[in-house]
Amino acid sequence: SVRTALENVTAECDQKAHDLEGALQHLGAKTATCDRLDLKGRTVARGNCSLEAMITDQNKITQQYPHLELVKKDILEMMRNFTDLRSTVGRLYPTIGKYRDMLKMDGTIPVIFKGATYNIPVRLWLEHKHPCQPPICFVVPTQTMVVKAGRHIDSNGMVYLPYLKEWSHPNSDILGLIQVMQLQFGEECPVFARAASGAHGP
Repeated sequence: SVRTALENVTAECDQKAHDLEGALQHLGAKTATCDRLDLKGRTVARGNCSLEAMITDQNKITQQYPHLELVKKDILEMMRNFTDLRSTVGRLYPTIGKYRDMLKMDGTIPVIFKGATYNIPVRLWLEHKHPCQPPICFVVPTQTMVVKAGRHIDSNGMVYLPYLKEWSHPNSDILGLIQVMQLQFGEECPVFARAASGAHGP
């Protein structure tokens, strides 16, 4: 069960309450993140949606993940290494077709850029067929940031990496993905600091 799996997580992860069971129970929250995508899969709108409109039965969300045990293992391994990322739920709206209620990872990852460490906010949506399909990844700038489009990120913050394109279970996982993002963002920072006079480098 989800509870049994979580009992095996380290005390550090338990103390930070970054657990999968909490995600499935929506952490007692009233709203969840909603992303709306265009035809190319790019985010065109972000906001919150009422959890009353989402699935609230734990069994229903777990049924959407046929490889749930592998999903839990992947998430928990990531949590042991990146404690600033948490598992939550949200609703992803494709331009064509029905929305999907999905597990996602939200938080920041530390990136060393030009000798300084920056916490880059990211969001990883886990496909229902995870880990057989790669996550959908975004850099999610705060109000003090603006996305810097580059070779591996578009103006909407969607991340494109060879690691995602070449994703292959069991050789690919969330931990490896985040480590690759750290390296790539360390070479080309994906955000600028927003200032009153405009956007400036980090």
